[in-house]
Formats: sequence, C-alpha cells, structure tokens
Amino acid sequence: MFPVSALEARELASQYNLEVITGVEVGTAEGHVVALFVDKPMPKGLSLIDTLLRIGDFGGIAIAPHPINWLPGSMSMESVVTAIANEKTEKVLKGIEVFNMGHEIFNQDAQKFSHFLPLSKIAASDSHVFWTVGIGHTEFTGSSASDLRASLENFSTVPIPSKEKFNLLPIIGWMGHITLRRFGYVAESNSPQDPVKIQRIRLSNLN
Repeated sequence: MFPVSALEARELASQYNLEVITGVEVGTAEGHVVALFVDKPMPKGLSLIDTLLRIGDFGGIAIAPHPINWLPGSMSMESVVTAIANEKTEKVLKGIEVFNMGHEIFNQDAQKFSHFLPLSKIAASDSHVFWTVGIGHTEFTGSSASDLRASLENFSTVPIPSKEKFNLLPIIGWMGHITLRRFGYVAESNSPQDPVKIQRIRLSNLN
C-alpha cells in the first residue's frame, strides 16, 4: 500500500509554499531501495531489477539507501553494480547514500565505492523520530522538485553530512518505536512542541 500520508502532504503543500515529492522505501529481494516521484503501490520482495523497472514504469527514479553493510535491508555493492550495468535500470537508479545517520559506521565504505559509480551522492537523516530530521541533507542547484530530479539525473548533488559526533540517542529512540510497534502501539506527536502520546495502532498509522 502506498503511504497515504505522502499523498495528504502533497495536497497540503501549497498552503505552506512547499513542494512535496512523493516516494516510498521498498523492500526488494536484495535490499531496500527508495523510489522517488512515484505515487503508486510498490510490491515487496521482487528482485532489485524488477523493482527498478516498476519504478521506471511509474515515472520515478531510485536511490540505494544505507548500502554495503551487514544490517537487514541493505543492498550489496554487487547488486548496485548489476543495476547500473543493466541498460534499462541504469536509467532509474540515480543515487546512492554516502551518509546515513542510522548507519554511520558504514558510511566510509559507501563513500569510497561511490567515487567509482555513475550515481549521485546523497546524505540523509533516515529519520524514524522527528529530532533526527536534517542531521544529513543533500544540496542541489535550484529550489524546486524538478531541479532536484535534474540534479540527481546529472549526478550533481552534494551530500552534507552531520558534523555532530555519533550519538546513541536517536538509535535508542528508534529501537523504542520498533518495540512499541511489535506490541501493537505507536508513539505519535502532532509537532515537536507537542507531547508524545502512546496509543494502539490504527489502520491509518500503517498507511
């Protein structure tokens, strides 16, 4: 199912003078891939090649998140190379994360290999909790969603990693959220200023 919240954010964006790029992180048979500029459901468990072809059919492009490490959901370098060597999928896979807040100890390997790949370099917060938003970000020429897409396709993005020292607090917070979900609960807050409320998971929380 495609995240309903992404579609709702896109509808509300103009009220705040913002643009929203809809997307979703998809679990493939070879690890996670981030699909951008798509607004349709993506089936889980397909091969990376088949998933990228599906993303391309929907008019999107893709990024390899938190690659080259032993943690679940991470793509191997062999899978990345296979995808960019494929004539059809190399037009879809356009970026690789070289800084990911949640996988800092593996970032050096991703940075090293990225110099040899025709992919845009990305830095990301991978935020599962609101206080980690912006710890890593990506700069590009321009200010619109179409400018970002052009920068990704032209390999001209600039990853800006956090200058802060590694902090276990975000990881502990993320683990707490995962534990709550396993027991059927979710921690929600309407804004960083509002208190966090713990409640049973509703169908809308899962969309």
